[in-house]
Amino acid sequence: MTSQTIHLDITGMSCANCSATIQDTLESLEGVSGADANFATDEGSVTYDPETVSLHEIYDAIDEAGYGAVSETVTIAISDMTCANCAETNETALESTLGVITAEVNYATDEAQVTYNPAEVSLDALYDAIEDAGYSPVREADTNENSGQDARDAARQAEIRKQLRLTLF
Repeated sequence: MTSQTIHLDITGMSCANCSATIQDTLESLEGVSGADANFATDEGSVTYDPETVSLHEIYDAIDEAGYGAVSETVTIAISDMTCANCAETNETALESTLGVITAEVNYATDEAQVTYNPAEVSLDALYDAIEDAGYSPVREADTNENSGQDARDAARQAEIRKQLRLTLF
């Protein structure tokens, strides 16, 4: 059994009973060996076996108990994908990153939609996971929506130029 400990920012707690409810809920999940929640700091931690229970199931259990765990969703443009297998490879690489709740990759749009725990994983770690899988993420320095579209367009143009060179030579 390989266990991992993840830290969570939890919302909606107002007393010690709230933190006890979250702890009991999480510890009742198969694969969770320990849980801690502190209402004063709105933080918690969970030690679990990722082969038995997923981070997505942990987040769902907190939600079903009436509380929330902070998560963020980001869209990452990925170049060099040519088929559904490429998308699946990227999806697997992202989902195996500690702190990623869900990842959906669409090769037709060259994008990954990743929901993650910002207390555990950074955008750079997500970019690194994509690069380790053999693909090129478009690293967006600015979160402005227009610049994100420009970066995706630039990545698509770079991929078109690459494919053209491969075809010509």
